[in-house]
Amino acid sequence: MKEKIFPDLCGKKWAEVNLDDLARKDFTGEENPLLDPEKCNAWVLDIARRRGVDFTYGGYLEDRSYLWRGHYLPAGPQAHLGVDYNVPDGTRVALCADAKVVHIGRDNSFGGWGGVLIFKLDQPPVTGADYLYYGHLAWDDTVAVGDKLAAGDIVGRIGKPHENGVWFPHLHVQLVSEKQMKMAAGGNPLAVDGYMPPPVSETDFPDPRPFIEL
Repeated sequence: MKEKIFPDLCGKKWAEVNLDDLARKDFTGEENPLLDPEKCNAWVLDIARRRGVDFTYGGYLEDRSYLWRGHYLPAGPQAHLGVDYNVPDGTRVALCADAKVVHIGRDNSFGGWGGVLIFKLDQPPVTGADYLYYGHLAWDDTVAVGDKLAAGDIVGRIGKPHENGVWFPHLHVQLVSEKQMKMAAGGNPLAVDGYMPPPVSETDFPDPRPFIEL
């Protein structure tokens, strides 16, 4: 399943980070400036600078209740179900495995998916990795529902806040089981969220990191 998902960023240096832990250290006041996507992006870029890398990623099953306090999420622990790759808006995104496009969404509600592509994987690499979500994309028409694509095909680009759900620029990658997809309200794949209260079944939401090449 491994394929470089950012072909224009080959050779760049990456570091895995826990944004919730870093937010607790950097922002101790009651106000949460990270709800402003521009301020959040500046902070994320500064984290990369402090780590001596070009870009950062992370977040799988990370409790982000502090990072996004005051956001759309309810109070209490909130596990992040995918991995965020923090790259600039406009960055081209490639498919990491052979798959079929089953849904294209434009969900620009505050905290929504923004531009989202949902794929049915031809060969799930692990149990539960039936569907692949790419969230917070631009509203392009790069692919169409029903397209059968190969690993390495360009499928979109990172969106700006006005089209990505009002987030700082990044790609959210999430694997979802057939079971969870069927449980989505009314069969609507956009009802599958990127967060949920723990505990989280890793069979329903497998870790994407082993299958992503940077």
